[in-house]
Amino acid sequence: MSAHALEPDARSGRTVAGPSGVALAAVALAAVALAAVAVAISGCSLDVGRERFGVPLDADALTDLEVGRSDLDGALTALGAPHLIERENDAREDHLWWFHRDESDISIRFQVPLSVFGYRHNIFQFFQGDEQTNKLHLVFDDDGMLRQKDLVVPDAFAASAAERAPGRVHVAPRFEQSFFLSGSADFADYADLFDPGYVLGLDISYQPVAPLVLGIGGTYQIHEGDSLRAGGASFAFDDLEIFAAELMIRLQIPFEVFGHLSDFDAVRRILLDDNPQSADGWLAFVEGGAGVAYNEDVVVGTAGGRSNFFDSGVGLSNSATAGLEYSWAAISVRAGVGFRTVDALDEGNSGLDDRADSLRTWMGTLSVALKF
Repeated sequence: MSAHALEPDARSGRTVAGPSGVALAAVALAAVALAAVAVAISGCSLDVGRERFGVPLDADALTDLEVGRSDLDGALTALGAPHLIERENDAREDHLWWFHRDESDISIRFQVPLSVFGYRHNIFQFFQGDEQTNKLHLVFDDDGMLRQKDLVVPDAFAASAAERAPGRVHVAPRFEQSFFLSGSADFADYADLFDPGYVLGLDISYQPVAPLVLGIGGTYQIHEGDSLRAGGASFAFDDLEIFAAELMIRLQIPFEVFGHLSDFDAVRRILLDDNPQSADGWLAFVEGGAGVAYNEDVVVGTAGGRSNFFDSGVGLSNSATAGLEYSWAAISVRAGVGFRTVDALDEGNSGLDDRADSLRTWMGTLSVALKF
């Protein structure tokens, strides 16, 4: 057990147990590290854009078409309607064209975290774009017989769309342990009224492609009430309990990316991977959520009796988490640091100053996802 000294609270007049110097140093280091993560997240943006025209061309269907043996009806049945038809009267030939275009761009910006009248200065910006166009060209004579075939298909799109792997469903229970509360509850700061608590939750999400996961989550958050003295009176607060439901989005970045930063084609292939089954190994992730929260009544006990310091109510909630993940074929383990906010709680009938600000909770998080 660590040693503590009794220290007076200058603002409220109560006596509290103060942490030792070693504990203070550890908390300070954790706060600095968390602040660095928050600055990095808020000052960095990753924009990934992708546009496609047509469907991936089927190389296998083209292989089955034979010059001098296949006809126009068979080609249309196998490939569908062409995008372009040209007639050469002199050669008495019909030229049919099928196209598939895939364009992508990636922009990474590092900005000053603070904005001035909505402007945030770019410290560094990296942009790359890429375009791949696949062309299928068939030539038929007047009798509808195939006379020539040409195909240019990059390897990444040689497979037909039907061969692409389906998405995966994730079911992930989570546990979060808070280590810092911030925000004013008017009468005192939240950190004076409640102890750091914990969060239990369950997320259900869908991974359509390798780097992206979309889902919905539910959480139960609890902070044990504290006691204090102010103005010569004693106050005892009940626990703060919050239930929340949020829509979430998570971006996963395989460690493989960091070894290919100078090779745009490799970065593009990894970040725009259509196959969610390939998102295994070590990953870095950033996750955000937004939804609604419901808090139970918070009762305060005084010499005059018990009354509501906060009434139960509904407000908006937000969350952000960054961390590391290791993924196997059917399970993933994630760990990181997170930040949760809940709208100001409704004032009760206690008669105390209780016009609260938003509750902000900093926490470490751990979750295990089962993938189907």
